[in-house]
Amino acid sequence: CCRGFSSSAVHINGVPVGHAASISVHDLTFVRGDGAFEVVSLLPSPASAQKGVPVGLQLHLDRLEATCRSIRLKLAQPLERIAGWIRGMGQHQGPGSCRIVLTRGQPTKGVEPQCIMIHEPPSDQPAPLKLKSFAAP
Repeated sequence: CCRGFSSSAVHINGVPVGHAASISVHDLTFVRGDGAFEVVSLLPSPASAQKGVPVGLQLHLDRLEATCRSIRLKLAQPLERIAGWIRGMGQHQGPGSCRIVLTRGQPTKGVEPQCIMIHEPPSDQPAPLKLKSFAAP
């Protein structure tokens, strides 16, 4: 039915909120899917396997900015601040992934845009599929 995120961390606008996270049901991102979404891999740091290091961070930030520009979504937070939050999530939560959702809010109902970040730890389950190379006929 539903995927549990019991070991995930949730931050809204850089503030850890855990399982008490709440976003207005009037936010247009949830009403119409009108927002920007990105996922950054956090690989184990060479210095400490308990800390996650973002992979291709600038490329992800550039794509996030381009997405916002293309849908005319004003960035509610500077990209440098979002980058710092991603790095901090990797340092404190460890390897896995950081899912970023930039919401539009709903100005006519007083709902402010939000930057939601969800840390998902690496899966303990083996990948169900394996890639196999073969020569074309």
